[in-house]
Amino acid sequence: MLVDGRGEMYLIDWGNCISLKGRWKPLWEYVSGAVCADVELLATALITMSADPERSERRRAEIQATLAQTLEKKRVTPLNRFFLLQIHKEGWRGLHRRLQVVFHLMSNTQHLGLVVKSEYLHLSRSLAAIAGTYLQLYNGQSRYLLIFDLIRTLTQFPLTIMLERISDDRSARYLKLIHKLPILPIMKNSAPKYLPRRAASSYLPN
Repeated sequence: MLVDGRGEMYLIDWGNCISLKGRWKPLWEYVSGAVCADVELLATALITMSADPERSERRRAEIQATLAQTLEKKRVTPLNRFFLLQIHKEGWRGLHRRLQVVFHLMSNTQHLGLVVKSEYLHLSRSLAAIAGTYLQLYNGQSRYLLIFDLIRTLTQFPLTIMLERISDDRSARYLKLIHKLPILPIMKNSAPKYLPRRAASSYLPN
């Protein structure tokens, strides 16, 4: 990412840049389905994210059967209405297995006969990196602290995004207003005398 003198951001590595518009819902369904071991929800999400959803939909029964076998092999069982008690009983290892399934299924869809769109693979790799960093931050800490912070972050996420967008819009308007005022040339002309004019002007936007 590059940032110009006005604070505007530019993305330059288009190989890793994707639009998230319309992609969060199937991704959220995929993560929920994998963590909760909900085969039907998981199959729906993977079919939606596949390169050929119509063809994949015709193979739904086969895909669901393969997913059920994979979850059973990974010892990930469906969550019931007492899921908090169930997660507590499974312990840290059980939670780790569920998180592993999220990344395993996305990166190994060949056995399902599915080809997932590249943008979802990019996004899943980014989420894997975030999860790895997140877990490393809590290395040696109580798992209850990790779970508590994770739940708090997820519940605050929509509000945080909304406030950041409001703040970004206000900042952009203020920056545009400042650049329209004659204050910048005055500041350049009143730069410290011990600085060369060229060096002084480099600290201010053009």
